[in-house]
Amino acid sequence: EAYLVSVLRGIERGCADTSLEVVVILSLKRNSSRDLAQETVRLIKKYRTRVVGLDVSDDALLGDASSIVEIIPDLQSDNIPVALHLGECKEETEEQQMRELAAFQPKRIGHGVFLCEKAKEWIFARQLPIEMCLSSSVCAHMVERPEQHPALELIKSGYPVCVCTDDPLI
Repeated sequence: EAYLVSVLRGIERGCADTSLEVVVILSLKRNSSRDLAQETVRLIKKYRTRVVGLDVSDDALLGDASSIVEIIPDLQSDNIPVALHLGECKEETEEQQMRELAAFQPKRIGHGVFLCEKAKEWIFARQLPIEMCLSSSVCAHMVERPEQHPALELIKSGYPVCVCTDDPLI
């Protein structure tokens, strides 16, 4: 909590003489403990005016997100949106992707490079924005070159895409 308060204070100071409005999304790795998931929800609720959602992240093969799934009703009761990293690994199965989409009911998708057809249909039917990180997708060997990234076709088609970075150097 002290770290979050420091970040929020820094944002407040940095935006003091501007018209910028900056908010925060807290993140949980899929293999986070139940205690950490519950503490994260508590912090989101406590700082709700400046913390606006939860991001479920990290390699989908490293954890089944079961401890995070348990807190979803608590988030939904307060209309706290979830962003879900999905399609980040070639090895993700259709069953896994569809289970996570149904459980988390995300409002935004992170990465989306390796989405199965059913997941694409589910996401596209809801017009969920997909945040796609071209440079980190190349660095992580999801694609060989930026021009091969699926974001480009989505952008050309007019689909809502947020071009982002997941690059730790930035």
